[in-house]
Amino acid sequence: MAKKAKQTKSTGSKKKGFFILILLLSLLIGGAAYYWYFSPGMLFEAEDSELMMEAPLTSLQVEPEASEDLSPNQGVVRTFLEEQADPLPEPPKPVKKTRRKQTKYYVKVGTCLFVECQVQYSQLIETKKMPIFKTSAVKVTKYYELISSSSYSLERAREKRALLLKYNKRLSPYLVPHKKGYRISFGSFPVEGKGVEMKSYLAQLYPQINMVFALEPRKDRYKVITFHAGPFSSQAKAQQAKIQLRKLPEFMEAKVITRK
Repeated sequence: MAKKAKQTKSTGSKKKGFFILILLLSLLIGGAAYYWYFSPGMLFEAEDSELMMEAPLTSLQVEPEASEDLSPNQGVVRTFLEEQADPLPEPPKPVKKTRRKQTKYYVKVGTCLFVECQVQYSQLIETKKMPIFKTSAVKVTKYYELISSSSYSLERAREKRALLLKYNKRLSPYLVPHKKGYRISFGSFPVEGKGVEMKSYLAQLYPQINMVFALEPRKDRYKVITFHAGPFSSQAKAQQAKIQLRKLPEFMEAKVITRK
């Protein structure tokens, strides 16, 4: 009986130990499974997978992050791509509306250099009870002056001039102030060739005067005032005004012109 009691007690202790071992193994396996499933990496992967399932396809485009540590090759490639990119087209410029200028008609009557002429033309146009329109322009005239190369005192210049008139009274030499003396001028010539001929003629005709002649270019600037009657609204009215103005002797060359 004692042996049976020992056998029964040992068998019960073995079963109890086996049960504890199985319980420990279950706890170890369950803990490992829990750690593996709920680890941070798996949580992120699970969340990412859920987001990928819920988000639309267009939201999956990821913009590259700007990095300051770009290699030289990457910088060159990016610069090349930026240079090759087509520029944005400029917006079209607004079309400017141009107004069509109305043509006006005038009657040109003549030009004036002096104040007396300007006063006369103004009064003549006013007698016809027509409006006056004036334009001004600067003209440049080129010519050649035949003059003595040397300058003389006033007394000596007068003696030279008197001697020239003694030989030829048709000449009209006059004195021109020059620095501290005077030069003797024989007039101006619009063409250089005419001046050369006159210079040779004087040199051969009056060798006893002992004077060297020079032909010097000159340039004068002067203001010209052009007088018009007008403006007139039509060509027919301008033609009628021209007929009336041509009755005056001073405006016999009057003509119709247009301006805008």
